[in-house]
Amino acid sequence: MNENLQDLKTEWQILHKNYEDYEKFALLFKLAGVAVCLIYLTTILHVFPALCLLFLLWLSEAIWKTFQSRTGDRLVLLEDVLHGDANHKPFNFYSQWASQRPAIDALVKQYLNSALRPTVVFPHVFYVLLVILSAILY
Repeated sequence: MNENLQDLKTEWQILHKNYEDYEKFALLFKLAGVAVCLIYLTTILHVFPALCLLFLLWLSEAIWKTFQSRTGDRLVLLEDVLHGDANHKPFNFYSQWASQRPAIDALVKQYLNSALRPTVVFPHVFYVLLVILSAILY
């Protein structure tokens, strides 16, 4: 039992670091949006390709954050186990997710819900508005 508890703690530490790394890398999607806007405003990139790239970045970040939330769910479960619920085994993150994997429509809904979370929406919606407004005004 003691070895199992140590394995759970190790798993929590690894997943926690990964969870924080997801947050850092999510900034890359936002920075790529800035780059698309700058390229659009300073070159001959047309509105439609710019908007497609911005929506692609937005959706990509939503998918990224959805996966991060799965890691968060596992972290919460591990914390429950470490506080006394001994019904779970360590190192079954992927098998646990696979056993609970939603149908395709529910999975798409998860991605869309992630896309609408304030931490994901900002600043993507402003990038899209910037491109649309600049296309209208110029």
